This record gives sequence, structure tokens and C-alpha cells, in this order.
Amino acid sequence: ELAPADGILHGIRYGDGSGLHPRWQRVRRCGLGLAVLTPGRGYTAQLYGPLPGWQQDVMAAESIAFLMYLRFSGDGPLQFVTDCKGVVDTHLRGPAASCDSWFPYAAIWRAIWAKIDDVGEDRILLRWVPAHTSRIAVDRGEITFVDRLGNEEADSLAKLGAAMHPGDDRVIDRMERSEAAVELVGEVHGAAPGPHWDQQASDTSPHIARRSGWG
Repeated sequence: ELAPADGILHGIRYGDGSGLHPRWQRVRRCGLGLAVLTPGRGYTAQLYGPLPGWQQDVMAAESIAFLMYLRFSGDGPLQFVTDCKGVVDTHLRGPAASCDSWFPYAAIWRAIWAKIDDVGEDRILLRWVPAHTSRIAVDRGEITFVDRLGNEEADSLAKLGAAMHPGDDRVIDRMERSEAAVELVGEVHGAAPGPHWDQQASDTSPHIARRSGWG
């Protein structure tokens, strides 16, 4: 973790979210990361931590990273770079679409829009970049060298944040072995001879007995 001397984020802010054990919702644990890259000075701030609350998914972590960027930003243009299109699209749709109770991240985005009202919408520049790119992508012009560095740093920080959650490796091991066993049974069952579809199945629907004198 790297904190600026004045407590204010100066430079280009890169945010990201990451999740551990994404296949199983009950044990999924997410984290967020925020890296600030100042031209000519390198990284001037780094923030990471576990995603709080019971709603553990990456979109929530990405949104919290955006909120942290807003809370600790100073004067001037506020440039935030993310590889999550969900954050960019939600911002473009405006508060009417993201603050209603039907939206699963409404509580986070109400706080985001409240902060945007404080700092001014016209100061915010929110950009999307592709995630997990290679040097070839830079050569092709798909992402700049600086954006690739910042995005990778934010991703690494988000992974550190997710790892801060308490967990039990024995539970994860049992779940992985159980899943492997279910997949094996499915493969064996799929390879077994199927039913003879040319044979007519017996009628197992319930029959209601007719009472005497009724129709």
C-alpha cells in the first residue's frame, strides 16, 4: 500500500476488482484495487482491500473501486480507467437506471452519484480498457503502454484485496473434489447406452375414478 503525502489522489486512477473461487457463490470472495499513476513520478498511490458485505461479486468490487477514487480525489480533471464495461455502462445510463431498488448494486451507486454531485459530473473522465492484454496488444494500438501498466497494477492489487478475506482451504478442497466427482459421474452416464426411444412409455398419469350418478 502506497499513500500520498496529502491523502489526495493525483494522476490517472486505475481501478479493478477480482474474485476468488468464482464458480461457487457461497464461498466466493472478492477484493478491489486502485493504482494511481502520475506522469513523471510513477505510482503515487496504491489501495487495496477485501470487498465488504455479503454481496461478493466482481461488479460490486469494481464499483467500490470507482467510489474510492471519487472519495479521495482532489481538484482538476478526474480520470478513472477500468476494464469493467459494467461500470462504464452504468455511469452512462445515469442515476435513474442505477439507483432504483431493482438494480443489484443500487446502494453502491447511490453513494457514487452523491459523490459525483459533490465533485461535478463535468470533471469526470471514465475510460474503458481491455483486460489482461499482452505487449502485442500495445503494438497493435489496442491499449497504450501506460494503460496496460496501470491496469495490471490495479489487477494485482485487487487480487491482494481478495486474499485478505478469511477462508478455509479444506472447505474449498472438498468442494473441488465433489465437483470433480459429479463431473466424472456425468461423463460416465453420458457414455452409457441411452433409453430405447422407440418403445412407448407406460401411462403413469393419475386417473380420477368416476362416481356413480355423475355424468
